[in-house]
Amino acid sequence: MKDYRNIKHKTDSKKKTKIIPMVILTMIVVTFCTFIILEGHVNSNDLVKYHHLEVQSGDTLWSLAKKFVKADEDIRDLIYQIRKINDLRTAEIHPGEIILIPTS
Repeated sequence: MKDYRNIKHKTDSKKKTKIIPMVILTMIVVTFCTFIILEGHVNSNDLVKYHHLEVQSGDTLWSLAKKFVKADEDIRDLIYQIRKINDLRTAEIHPGEIILIPTS
């Protein structure tokens, strides 16, 4: 009499060897499609550009923000963004520090 457990086991291992490449291929296709779909939703207007400024003696966040604030923008909002981007807990800045200021 044949031992069917061994036959079944061999059949299961063959199925596994076929399934694993299919799973990997499916993951690659899904990842690729996700990038293609997302690429259409990101454009250069969504990217934030920054000025890198070295703080000079006498500079304040207010004086730096005043140079870059847009006419339709509240300077306090820009100062908040500058503090957030530069991880500043206070508005105190020191000469020699490099500050990023968003420009778009």
